[in-house]
Amino acid sequence: MPDGKDKEGKEKRLWRPIDPKIWAPGPPPGKLKKIADRLKSSMVPGFFAAAVMLGPLSVLISLAIVYPLVPSQLFGPTILGFWAIVIVAFVLVVEKTGYARNFEEWNLPLKRIIVLPIAFLLVMSLLVILYVLSHHTLI
Repeated sequence: MPDGKDKEGKEKRLWRPIDPKIWAPGPPPGKLKKIADRLKSSMVPGFFAAAVMLGPLSVLISLAIVYPLVPSQLFGPTILGFWAIVIVAFVLVVEKTGYARNFEEWNLPLKRIIVLPIAFLLVMSLLVILYVLSHHTLI
């Protein structure tokens, strides 16, 4: 087959032929499509700014919600519990609304996920030990 033909005598190609219709321009966009594209392109910076402002704002709102409910000694664990509840609620909403399919192919390694709570518990236990030792003198 050095002449570039296969067994049936057809010319051998490196790839299969492509339908030229897929490269043809589509129908011109209507007025509604043009308006939607213009709105979408102008809203992208606004969404970024909203995300930048909503991060710190959500922390301040959570502080304002939790602070009046608990004494100051329990504020830290309560705020962590509050955010744990918020995150679990978000995951449940994502699961129940069907958006979880978008994250099926992420393949997060289980070892990294398990190490994070263990490291958190170790750091918290070290802080508790330091707190206890600083408030209890041996003399």
